[in-house]
Amino acid sequence: MMNKSSFTSLHKAVIAVFALSAASGLAQAADLDQVLYATPVEQDVYKPVEIGSGWYLRGDIAYVPSDNVKARLKGYNLLGEGRGDTKATAAYSGGVGYQFTDNIRGDVTVGYRKMTVSREPVEAGIWDVMANAYYDIGNFSGVTPYVGAGLGMAKVDYKVHGPVGEYINGRDTTRLQWALMAGAAIDVTENVKLDFGYRYARISSGDAGNIGPLTITDNSLESHQIRAGLRMTTW
Repeated sequence: MMNKSSFTSLHKAVIAVFALSAASGLAQAADLDQVLYATPVEQDVYKPVEIGSGWYLRGDIAYVPSDNVKARLKGYNLLGEGRGDTKATAAYSGGVGYQFTDNIRGDVTVGYRKMTVSREPVEAGIWDVMANAYYDIGNFSGVTPYVGAGLGMAKVDYKVHGPVGEYINGRDTTRLQWALMAGAAIDVTENVKLDFGYRYARISSGDAGNIGPLTITDNSLESHQIRAGLRMTTW
């Protein structure tokens, strides 16, 4: 039989084993708790992409100085050309564009101007739709110089007033137009720019009117335009 001394020793050993087991269990629980409640691994944060942030609206007004217009009777070159000076006028346009990169942008514009021939009862309303591309050279202290070119169509509607209108019929024609531009944009705010520039535009030749069976044709229409406008970045 187990004496009192042996029983005491066994009792102490059992207590020691339980103590070690309890300590081991607590340590494992603490480790598990750290795993369960550890701070999540920081994930990569992606900023949302601003879809369409390069879109902009534009509006322009231009001063168009007087220019020379040449006309002739179609098929009768021996009669020479008639010449007339146009009156200075204003041109208006508006459109929407997109900034593709820091240097390249493009827009589509619709414009209107009136052409009146000095000392003649002849005038024309000119509507145009243009697709334009620009190269922004760089931003220098808030000023961005640029160059550009455009291609589109122009609708030229001639009208003749007064007594001669009884036998001269004006023509309405749609023609090719191209343009070259240069200028500079000035930052007003982050989203607003003032645009000052020059545009040379040329419309291909076309019929201007009829005198009986004869057709009067203009020898293309060109204009030099000094422009001022506003560009506003939108959505």
